[in-house]
Amino acid sequence: MMGVTIHYTMIADDVRTVVTTLKTVMDEAKRAGYRFEEDKCEGIIRMDILPLIEGREKASAWLRKRWRFYSEQRFDDIPEEPPFAWLSSNGLGIPRFIIKENAKKLGVRGKPTEGEGVIIHYETAESFNMVFWRLGRYYICDEFTKTQPFTVEEVEPNTRYHRWICHILKRLENLPWWNFYVNDEGGYYDTFDDNILYQSFEATSKLIWKITGLLAGEAEDSGLTTTVGGKYDVKRYKGRGQTILEDHDDRQTKLDDFWG
Repeated sequence: MMGVTIHYTMIADDVRTVVTTLKTVMDEAKRAGYRFEEDKCEGIIRMDILPLIEGREKASAWLRKRWRFYSEQRFDDIPEEPPFAWLSSNGLGIPRFIIKENAKKLGVRGKPTEGEGVIIHYETAESFNMVFWRLGRYYICDEFTKTQPFTVEEVEPNTRYHRWICHILKRLENLPWWNFYVNDEGGYYDTFDDNILYQSFEATSKLIWKITGLLAGEAEDSGLTTTVGGKYDVKRYKGRGQTILEDHDDRQTKLDDFWG
């Protein structure tokens, strides 16, 4: 499901950087009163093959930011030394880490690996996963956390949570990483501007509920139940979503307008 998301990829070639990172996250979680658990897991690594949706130039810039550099030659076997990604004329490949149990459910195979880290749980948003997977002499955390609120009641806690994650990542940025990448769709990480984050939540909310109106019609015709955020039946809000789109024209949709 779409929604404002923080993407982060951290690659270390020194285990001390990983230890410092996990200690920092756990200490800050305790201070904030967030529930967390330490995690050790088995998994696999496989290559994800993606199309060049926005062209080679943008793909090249993105790969350099996220994976430092890349190969011009395609490869399917996961290397233990960089480059970990590749770029060709019609696609790109990046490593994907999958928990062993999930890989079995998906029916996919890959190179065995082990992960260790900490998971921060949050009631109204996705968990903040700081799990590092071993690849050769490198430790890689490649994760994302979706913080998009879906009700008025979720706006304040999700904003606070989003800001907390960004401040943690900004603090970790100064550690000696082999490569460090953050992409905050909410725009807060690079600005620390609350208004930009609020605007991102609102603009995304408008898009979500516009699509919701379409889904509601399909659900009504087919008799299926369709939810947003895994909790809210779109058929219940079909009329209200349409009213908002008509009343607001090109302005951003306010969450409190939708939920009343």
